[in-house]
Amino acid sequence: MDALTIQPVANLVIIGLGAAVMLAALWIGPTFARLSRSQRATLFGIRATVILLALVALLRPGIVSKVAQPQTAVLAVLLDFSRSMRLPHLATGPNRWDSMLNVVDDQRSVLQRIGDQNIDVRFYGFGGTVTTLPSQSGQVQWPPQADLAETDLGSSIYSVIDSVRDQRLLGMVVLSDGVQNASDPEIELSQAEKLLADMQTPLVTVPFGQPSQNEQFADIALTNMPDQFTAWVKNDLIISATVEARGFANREVPIQLIVIDSSGNESLVDTIRQPFTKQSETAFVELKYTPSEAGQYRLLVRAEPQEAEVSARNNELPAFLTVNKGGLRVLYLYGSLTGEQAFLQRALRSYQDIQLDTVFVDSRIRDTQRPRNRSHLFGDPEYDVFILHDVDSRDLYRKDFEEENLQLLGRAIENGKGLLMIGGFHSFGAGLYHGTPLGDYLPIEMEFYEKQEFQPAPIRNELHVNQPLKIVVATPHFITRLSGSDNEEDIWKQLPPLAGANRFAGLKDNANVLLESTGGEPVLVASQVGGRVLAFAGDTTYKWWLSGFINQHKQFWRQIILWLAFKDGVEGEDIVIELPQRRFQPNSKIGFFVRARNQSNQDIADVQLTGTLTAPDGRQSPIRITTGQGMSQIGRDLTGQPGIYSIEITGTRDGRSVGNAVREFAVFDNDKEQSIAGADPDQLNRLSEGTREWGGKMVEPAEFGQLLEEFAAVAPQMEIEVPLKWQLGDTWYDALGFVLLFVGLISTEWWLRKKWGLV
Repeated sequence: MDALTIQPVANLVIIGLGAAVMLAALWIGPTFARLSRSQRATLFGIRATVILLALVALLRPGIVSKVAQPQTAVLAVLLDFSRSMRLPHLATGPNRWDSMLNVVDDQRSVLQRIGDQNIDVRFYGFGGTVTTLPSQSGQVQWPPQADLAETDLGSSIYSVIDSVRDQRLLGMVVLSDGVQNASDPEIELSQAEKLLADMQTPLVTVPFGQPSQNEQFADIALTNMPDQFTAWVKNDLIISATVEARGFANREVPIQLIVIDSSGNESLVDTIRQPFTKQSETAFVELKYTPSEAGQYRLLVRAEPQEAEVSARNNELPAFLTVNKGGLRVLYLYGSLTGEQAFLQRALRSYQDIQLDTVFVDSRIRDTQRPRNRSHLFGDPEYDVFILHDVDSRDLYRKDFEEENLQLLGRAIENGKGLLMIGGFHSFGAGLYHGTPLGDYLPIEMEFYEKQEFQPAPIRNELHVNQPLKIVVATPHFITRLSGSDNEEDIWKQLPPLAGANRFAGLKDNANVLLESTGGEPVLVASQVGGRVLAFAGDTTYKWWLSGFINQHKQFWRQIILWLAFKDGVEGEDIVIELPQRRFQPNSKIGFFVRARNQSNQDIADVQLTGTLTAPDGRQSPIRITTGQGMSQIGRDLTGQPGIYSIEITGTRDGRSVGNAVREFAVFDNDKEQSIAGADPDQLNRLSEGTREWGGKMVEPAEFGQLLEEFAAVAPQMEIEVPLKWQLGDTWYDALGFVLLFVGLISTEWWLRKKWGLV
């Protein structure tokens, strides 16, 4: 049934007033005394028609009619095009890809028939992205091979729903192995499932491949290992990785750590035998390596291939290792659990080039076997610096009993090792160090009467400065430089005072006071007796951290360690390349940061940097380096060739070399899709269960044809009325015709008046 509509260009009242004015003008126009009655009627009719056309233009009439059309619906069929579909479908026979194609091709006639029943069957290929597949008469145009990476089921389902949001979605069918490999999907599976449930749309899944629990798909896979590590010479490096084992219950699998040097030589540095007790189990393994030389290395964590494995290609994972020179090992013995030791450990552990080993010496435990033998610690040549903090000498040394402890420490100092003694109730003279081998190495004088008995004896206050101590720099030194500027005094003035300090009886001739209180009390005293020695009277620098001076606190303790280890020279300037990622797909854009820094880990300004990229085939390309905090980038056109690439950065300052650095990265196809031999039908079943109320389910591939018949049975048979609307001016031809008619009438009226002598 047709209906007349209007779409006025203004309010109807205004249009009515305008029409009245035009009609009035028609009646009160000039007299036509010289015209005949027929002439007057002709002019009147033309003018009335013009007014009528003007009213029509103002009202913009239209016609709405409805026509009946058959209702159509969309059946979306999603086909897994990820590379995991190249893996076996069954123990023998075609792979999952070929099996899926055969299943769909076998139903070509059914697909063609249901297309005639108002069902628009649309095919989509998915992996990490979704592609619409052309089809005609039930024949789908397939790509030559399953070649998409990182299956993302949730995002793919959402993408298809979004593409048909203006149409009726009869159902969705997903043919896949169910293995979800996307590490950071935009849409989670649960979100996609809920969206289909809200739409009351059934999701039917068709699984391909056997589940991983099947013993014929026994497999070991190395997963979730970082792609790069940084270590320092002589520091322990722990390599963590995840091992997923299927079909190896009650068996042990050897896991190896292999180091490959720049010449390609492989060294097996650690092996563990990882037990598995379940049919399917995930284990976290840790392997240890202590590098002895600086340089660039490659790491390989490998699970020895086992019998019955379908494929051993996922039994190993590579990574990169940068071993920096100057790594330090520090032994920290402390006898107090107050705040200083916790914050000191926190500060030193924040630096990767310092390995801190700690030993708590509890003086409250008194037995006949004390002191205990610590020769394995003080005699370890791997340690560069030794710290004693509130540890009484009687817990380390006794005449004719365990004398070797401090004797070994003394010899280590003579041989160039560093010693730091930090204040406390049992440090320095209060800890009876004047009568031990360390008495000759400390830069302060100690008296025999400076003896503090163990608890519950009262604290001897005369051995301490029992008031807040504001520290100032007594001698400018590497340790006292905290700001990197010329005005160091401002930083030290801002630091909170120490709560107190040990009182030194005197200073030796070789002592150099670096820090003192505003009252002249020595706080930090240095000397060199083969190795370097520091006596620090305070033990409350943690107040700096708590007051917001975290960087100054960390830098102070770092510089103490560096100075004690003879690492305070300007030759420590260097270039650092920070590559957030070391494994890339071909044609990836590579981002990295470059820093020029000194030994105190401070950035150096005004450094000129040049960069070169060397490809696996030896081809070199200049790369632009962004200074400051910006990220430097290597374009996609330079990373298309698989293999090992190297970035070399050289820095100069005022014509002097600051240093250079080289970092490698790998471009390869990190095929996560084929790293798991088994399929995951359970995941597909859980996905379809969310729409079971509306017909969702999981069916076997052999039931695909029957599934299509079920959808055909519920094909929409009704007709729906589709409105067809016409409005004046909607098309160019009716608008042009209206204008020509209007202009023609006005022109005719003017011509007649001229002919009859009225103009």
